[in-house]
Amino acid sequence: MTLSALGIFSAAGAGGVSLSDFELISTTLFAGSTSQVDFDVSSLASTYKHLQLRVVGRTARAAGTDSVGLRFNSDSGSNYNGHYLLGDGGSVTSGSFSNTYVASDILGNSVDNSNFVAPAIIDLLDVFSNSKNKTIRTFEGVHATPKWVGILSNLWRNTNTVTTIRVFVASGSNFTSNTRVSLYGIKG
Repeated sequence: MTLSALGIFSAAGAGGVSLSDFELISTTLFAGSTSQVDFDVSSLASTYKHLQLRVVGRTARAAGTDSVGLRFNSDSGSNYNGHYLLGDGGSVTSGSFSNTYVASDILGNSVDNSNFVAPAIIDLLDVFSNSKNKTIRTFEGVHATPKWVGILSNLWRNTNTVTTIRVFVASGSNFTSNTRVSLYGIKG
């Protein structure tokens, strides 16, 4: 089992990943209020086996947290499932959900959290395979009330090769300035 300092890529079957296997493909740094960013990944299948998104930022929501959603190939059907495990140092919460997108959480722009951003590392496994459903793993931290660290697993119930990825604020809010979304390729 290999644990990368840049992600949680360590599952059996995924193989070990070294830091040199990660290549930055694209970074979007928001200068104003925008609710989404789209990545065309159709040309990456011959170079990478897995992808990783790194999100660091916040939304314009007045308080609390927002869900950051992912959609593959513009699929907005109820084809996504997930599980989560959240801990705040004093308690643990877990659960599952079905949705029209892959979910992660990001910090809202409340006054009490005005100096904080939320990070999320999202591993997209075997996205170019056309013989299996897509698995997504997320490690996130949110400085809200309560503060927590979370591990999420998601599934897109579709065997199609991923060609586009949309990252968006699921509540309809916007990302704030200086929110960064980076896409990395991971060689197989």
